[in-house]
Amino acid sequence: MLNKAKLDYFELVFIGHLLNCFEDVSGNVKKMGFP
Repeated sequence: MLNKAKLDYFELVFIGHLLNCFEDVSGNVKKMGFP
């Protein structure tokens, strides 16, 4: 049970990290003037 909760926590952190990277890339693309 503890391992499952720990895995879920790391999955959430990892997904959050991916979302942040995606937002950074989207922001950079907008700054460069692409639609």
